[in-house]
Order: sequence, then structure tokens, then C-alpha cells
Amino acid sequence: DLDEAEKVLADIVLKATEDQLLETAGFDNSVSSSELAITTAREQCMIPDVAVLQAKTQEALSAVEATNDLYERALEAKKRADRDRFNKLLGMWGGKQASATNVPQAFRGGSGKGSGLGAKPLFKV
Repeated sequence: DLDEAEKVLADIVLKATEDQLLETAGFDNSVSSSELAITTAREQCMIPDVAVLQAKTQEALSAVEATNDLYERALEAKKRADRDRFNKLLGMWGGKQASATNVPQAFRGGSGKGSGLGAKPLFKV
């Protein structure tokens, strides 16, 4: 269990590095706490008291889970911020495009009602 927890923690740190989330508030402390809990649980392996070993192992697993939860929340917040920033830029770009293509009714082409040209043909045949 502890080996698996150590591997999971290493994967979390790797993913956090790739996603540039190492600077997230509390993440560094959470990783350190998880590493300390794993080390403490490993030290308990030498003590023959199974209940203490199980408690320390569970504590280490809980610490790794908490670190993973923190990573997932930080990743979701980053994705949400990126999406909001993209939507803001898209809205600004879309607004400029819409205002650029807005032609007043009097200047629109066609011979329909309100086009300013009436129903007169352009050329007599």
C-alpha cells in the first residue's frame, strides 16, 4: 500500500508540474505532508504492533488522497479560468465582428421593403 501511495504521489507531482500547478496555495505543503506520512508509516513497519501500522498506513493513504483532491481542484480552477479567459476574448472578437458587419437598413442592398431602393427595377428591359 505504501509503495502504491508513493507512486501515486509521484504521479500527482509529475502531473502538477506538467500543468504548472506546483505554485498552487497549499500544494507544496500537502506533498510534504504526504511524504512525511509515508516515511512515518514505513518506520512503523519495524514495530510489531499491527494496529499502529494500519493507522499510520491509513494516515499516509489519506494524505495522498488529500493531495490528489487538492491537485484536481486546482486543475479544475485552472481550466475554468482558461475557459473564462477564452470566452472573454471570443466575446470581444465576436462583438467587434458583429459591429463591423452591422449595416444600417437604409444602406442595405436589395429591393425589399425599407431598403431605400423601393420596388423599382434597376434596368428597363
